[in-house]
Parts: sequence; structure tokens; C-alpha cells
Amino acid sequence: MKACPTKVMWHLPIIPRFKRLFSIKEVAKNLNWHVDGRKCDNFLRHLVDSPQWKKIDETFPKFDAEPRNLRL
Repeated sequence: MKACPTKVMWHLPIIPRFKRLFSIKEVAKNLNWHVDGRKCDNFLRHLVDSPQWKKIDETFPKFDAEPRNLRL
């Protein structure tokens, strides 16, 4: 009997990767840019300025309250 080829899917846990990202000071600063460093001038300069982002913030206020939460 011939062996059937199988697909291999690698699973990389995301939480340890996020922790590693936030442990690097410069990267953590860039990940929080949408809270700390953006211009609020009503122009669409970044995804954070989009209506969809604002709707998510209104729908999930607890998620929006923590600036370290990442949207994927």
C-alpha cells in the first residue's frame, strides 16, 4: 500500500510572538503609534482614521480602552 502525501500546517502561537514584540522598546513604540503619535486632522492618513476603525472602537469600548490591544 502506498503512503498518501499529507499536508503539514505549522501553528505558531500568536501570544508569545506579541509578547516578544512588546518587549522591544522601539517596536512597542511603533505598535502604540495609533494612540500616541498620530495627527487628528480629519484626513485619512492611516487605517486608524477610517470609519471601520472608529466603528470597532464604538462597538467594543473595553478593547479600545487598552492602547496595547492589536487589531489583526
